[in-house]
Amino acid sequence: MNKREFLEILKDYLSNHFSDDEVNDILRDYEEYFIDGEIEGKSDLQIIESLGSPKSIVRDLVGEMKESKINDSNKKFDKLHDGINQVKIRLKDSYYKTKDVINNKLTPNLRNDDEGLSTKLIKVLLACLSFGLMCIWVLFILMMASAGLTIGALNIAFIALLGTSGPLFGLDSSIAALIIFSSIGIIGFDILVVQVYIYIMKLGKKIYKQYINWLRNKKKYIHAKENKINYKGDDIDE
Repeated sequence: MNKREFLEILKDYLSNHFSDDEVNDILRDYEEYFIDGEIEGKSDLQIIESLGSPKSIVRDLVGEMKESKINDSNKKFDKLHDGINQVKIRLKDSYYKTKDVINNKLTPNLRNDDEGLSTKLIKVLLACLSFGLMCIWVLFILMMASAGLTIGALNIAFIALLGTSGPLFGLDSSIAALIIFSSIGIIGFDILVVQVYIYIMKLGKKIYKQYINWLRNKKKYIHAKENKINYKGDDIDE
């Protein structure tokens, strides 16, 4: 198991018990463990062994949150559950290959100062990436705002039309039935559209938060690399 798989498994378990913001905070804390371990020259496996099973970590966190103890006998099932989740994560490798390439390129090498991109270049690339994504995000907000206004305007028009169709009810029972069933169908469709709209808004917000969290992690690595370089520079001066 490597760092990415460990954090993904941990995220899956955390999502069942904590909010998105709490999950991001916890993952950032454990990202720092990996940063400190890499500075000390430890491998991902050594760091993971020192941290323990992701399921055990979440069990302890939930236990603290609920102020209750967890039965130790359940720990024997941790490896089985972690193995299942590890297989699930590996099935996503086709997606993560591209993501990993970008992530590795934009992560300073804490073990070897001569390898990888410089922190200044990484900052420039992150700024360019953030600018491009910000343009997309602004476009997304404008599109969702336009869609929201359109949905609202159509609802107002439907209510106004329904309010003026009163005289048609007295003409024929079949017309009245048609209006009623049409109204029910339109209302049902409207509810579905609103639900889809809300889902897309939440998805966009979630993706935005994930990117912000990813960006903060990159900044942690950059800060750690700069501190390491400055520390070596001070030693040379002395």
